[in-house]
Amino acid sequence: MNPYLSIIMVSRNDDHGEGLLKRMSLCINNIIHFTNKYKIDTELIIVDWNPPQKRKLLLEVLPKPNKSKYLIIKYIVVPNDIHLLYDRSEEIPLFQMIGKNVGIRRANGKFILCTN
Repeated sequence: MNPYLSIIMVSRNDDHGEGLLKRMSLCINNIIHFTNKYKIDTELIIVDWNPPQKRKLLLEVLPKPNKSKYLIIKYIVVPNDIHLLYDRSEEIPLFQMIGKNVGIRRANGKFILCTN
């Protein structure tokens, strides 16, 4: 697939903002629905930044499309050893903007949408 749209999301499974997995699941399910409804070739790139060691990866807990020919979901895991290379990494567990750049650099779409 040559995606028309690349959607970039960055997160980690630590329930920041409360109800994180529920909110992300709703978002992904809507992306699945609308890419199928409007037949838009799309890749969703989810960057799992510095995943907590005692929790499952986002790949393991978020929805997956059922045989969608319009959506591919890719996961990129940025491990703790990479996270620790950045200033203030001990204080800040998620560098969202850097994570978005990780996703953008790997995107193949004609257009890119970064979202929270």
